[in-house]
Amino acid sequence: KYHDLADRTKANSARMEEISALQRHIGTYSKTREIYAQYRRLPPKKQEEFYAQHASAIISCEAAKRYFDSLGLKKLPSIQSLKQVSSPVIKCKKTPRKKCSFVAEVKGKR
Repeated sequence: KYHDLADRTKANSARMEEISALQRHIGTYSKTREIYAQYRRLPPKKQEEFYAQHASAIISCEAAKRYFDSLGLKKLPSIQSLKQVSSPVIKCKKTPRKKCSFVAEVKGKR
């Protein structure tokens, strides 16, 4: 009984970390995608100068895109939907003595 509860708690904690990372990358991507789009539209000679001015935003956007690709996401979930998914997990985490077998799911993940 204890081990089942511990396993569920570990699964919920791992899922919360996944959701948190996804939210962080979605936020970064939404903040930097316009700069990245401008960078991609420029001719190669002008890209170097633009990259020098906006290197951190471009690197952040590319990192977020690689993260989404690693998850196999075609369409990004909204931050609001991730919050709705994570709220039951947070409730389970705050009340560990209750039998809480909920493990969050986001559109086919897990």
